[in-house]
Amino acid sequence: MGAGLIAALVFRTHKEKIWRTGLSLLVVYIGVCGTGRFLSGRLLPQSSFFYPEPFGPRCFRGVSLEGGVYSVHQIWPFEGREDLLERLEEEEKSDVVKAARHSSAGIRLDGFFSTPVWRLSKDGAAAEVYGLGFRSRLLPDHLPFVFRVTPEGGVERGKEKIEDRQ
Repeated sequence: MGAGLIAALVFRTHKEKIWRTGLSLLVVYIGVCGTGRFLSGRLLPQSSFFYPEPFGPRCFRGVSLEGGVYSVHQIWPFEGREDLLERLEEEEKSDVVKAARHSSAGIRLDGFFSTPVWRLSKDGAAAEVYGLGFRSRLLPDHLPFVFRVTPEGGVERGKEKIEDRQ
């Protein structure tokens, strides 16, 4: 309890310095992120999308689309290097997937995800879509936003892992 009272007293007298320091660190962090994004853009084509990895701007994922195939790269912008992680088809060849993607819900989801990946669901009755921007190398099997879209445009939130769809 005594430590809590002492900490409260110290923080009260230095509150302004703490806020200034915190805001200064935030500005530096945003500047480093912006610089990392800029440097990442030099390593992949102009039409690529860049997503920072969680917990630091030292590493980005770059996604480029060419001929209906996404190339996903791990980028270390401050080292000037990148590694190809995987290649994924943008859309699985299926009449169900095509109809779902062209439904009003599919068009809205294409707008929501900057890099959507469309797959046929396990039961074959609907399509599933997720965005590569929401994937992380830290949690490779976790997708926070997966949607199931019927050919008629019905939508529901999916909860499968990537490995469950393959």
